[in-house]
Amino acid sequence: MRDDTGGSDRGAVYILCLNTDGTVQSYQKIASGLNYFTGILNDGDLFGRSVASMGIVNYAHTLLAGACWDDDSGNDAGAAWLIFIKGVVSSSTDKIIVDYFNIYPVLTKDYINIEIKDASEAILQILTIQGQRVKEITLNNTNNKVNLTSFKNGVYFVRIKTDEFSLLRKIVKIY
Repeated sequence: MRDDTGGSDRGAVYILCLNTDGTVQSYQKIASGLNYFTGILNDGDLFGRSVASMGIVNYAHTLLAGACWDDDSGNDAGAAWLIFIKGVVSSSTDKIIVDYFNIYPVLTKDYINIEIKDASEAILQILTIQGQRVKEITLNNTNNKVNLTSFKNGVYFVRIKTDEFSLLRKIVKIY
């Protein structure tokens, strides 16, 4: 979505609270530096260009938001952010608390980067499409680089477990 919060075309995601007739009663905007979103967005990333509901993950409504022109892992490689909405989204003065989990690129030949906000410790597992665990490591940092150069080409699932959540994300190893 084109939105200039924090810089030119960085993007935003809007959470809408609707009246019964479908009109907007109130909204919360998630963008660079707003509503506890501390992810790094750069000019032209277009965060929120695509958004999908991932359902409920550990009692939090979860959205997947794309940043189609994110350059962190290469020129216009893109990135995907998981947004966790804890508590009740309402039109009251309650704030939406947003945490994030970011993995990029989802199509890789050598490394994936994993960002976890405020994660003191997380377990990363990489699984084959058949569910066989091929790698497990402990992540102690908010920014992590995982080497996949020895992996065969194919589709893998990355599972991240912390005390607060457990998530599964698909990646593709190429070349």
